Amino acid sequence: HNPILGSLGEGCYGLYDERMKADLEERISNFSKPGSQQFDGTILRFESLEIREDKKRILRLGDMKYSTYQSLKSRLNSEPDHQHTLTQAVNIIAFVETADGNLVLGHRTGAHMGNKYLPPAGFSDHKGPIAPAFFTDLSVLEVKEELGIRLSNSQIMYAGLSAGDDSRNTTVITYARSTFSSEEIEEHFQKLNNGLLAKGKNLEHLHLIHVPTDLTSITS
Repeated sequence: HNPILGSLGEGCYGLYDERMKADLEERISNFSKPGSQQFDGTILRFESLEIREDKKRILRLGDMKYSTYQSLKSRLNSEPDHQHTLTQAVNIIAFVETADGNLVLGHRTGAHMGNKYLPPAGFSDHKGPIAPAFFTDLSVLEVKEELGIRLSNSQIMYAGLSAGDDSRNTTVITYARSTFSSEEIEEHFQKLNNGLLAKGKNLEHLHLIHVPTDLTSITS
């Protein structure tokens, strides 16, 4: 992990100009306003993946500000020639399988990836150099915040590295087989949402669905 922020022009695919400069300045100003729901934190950006002869995989990461990511993403979305270009921002998706063999997906609210069924996921907000177990810790945190259950770090496995046009991000995929059944996860999830509503906070998922993992059940 290289904790040094790259210059603004790096990784912007030649798009950084007066238009992007003005957009970025506006975002930074809005993020810093009192009561803003956005926090202009530091997130990770993908630099390279090295597969060594001993089969060890080395993921090299740097830092970028959330405002830079949002500005670049907005600009890329307005440029048809860049429809398949990634921002290089890194996030995680944590697939959770229940003890009775279902994947847990939540119906997302909000503007980003809203009205879709997705596993627990989150950005790589951090302060300072990241620890080797960073994505494991982040997976545990996101699952707790979105499903209301606590996993142990030993349950988290790395499944892969992915990317897609829908979010324009590089994504670390993790997987965990929980000891909770679908019914137990529903109970924890409802308790989580009731607590958020009582505090006047927004819900990240309106409800969950449980998708069976065996091929016969899926196809039927």
